[in-house]
Amino acid sequence: MLDTNHNFYNKIQNTGNYLIVKDDVGKSKPNTRALPSHTFSYGIKVSKDHEDAGAVISSWAETAQKSRKPIEQDFKKLNMMSITEKQVTAPQQRAFRKTAQCHRLSSEEPIVFDDGIQIIYGMPLRPSTPIKAVLSNFYGHVALEEKHYAYSNKLKTPNLRKRFVESASKKPMIEDQKILFKMKKFLKVRARTSTRRNHSFSG
Repeated sequence: MLDTNHNFYNKIQNTGNYLIVKDDVGKSKPNTRALPSHTFSYGIKVSKDHEDAGAVISSWAETAQKSRKPIEQDFKKLNMMSITEKQVTAPQQRAFRKTAQCHRLSSEEPIVFDDGIQIIYGMPLRPSTPIKAVLSNFYGHVALEEKHYAYSNKLKTPNLRKRFVESASKKPMIEDQKILFKMKKFLKVRARTSTRRNHSFSG
């Protein structure tokens, strides 16, 4: 709610418009208990982080390597080898897999690198959010001060549109003379009647 000393509040009260004038209806009732000042912050106090930014930068932590998966057998090649050995039934293939050994080179899936121009790796950079200014309502106070200054009794520059309208109204009104339409065969014929302004149109 705006302060009563704010210029915008005074501007609204002096307009005389009953739709925007603020009256006593809807105002908050006076407090029955003494409340702390506006600088007091409610809520649970955030515990201090023991590992600050300086500690993170100065200390190094090695990346823990992932445990490698055990090398699996290449079942595709085992099936092909069992067919060449004429082991086609399920019990025969089961017994063949126990004796034959054909392991893959690696159990990790190969990483495919695409060198396309349209692909951008990483996250796009953006400016950091001013959390301190947002939480302290810094931008709200700035907007309040700007609005207070906008409705102050400062010297206002003359309105160029108003000056243009006044200068245009002082100029004499010059009407375009309209040419009476005539057919070509009647251009040289003089009119027999005259207008209300006692001006006869001559061909």
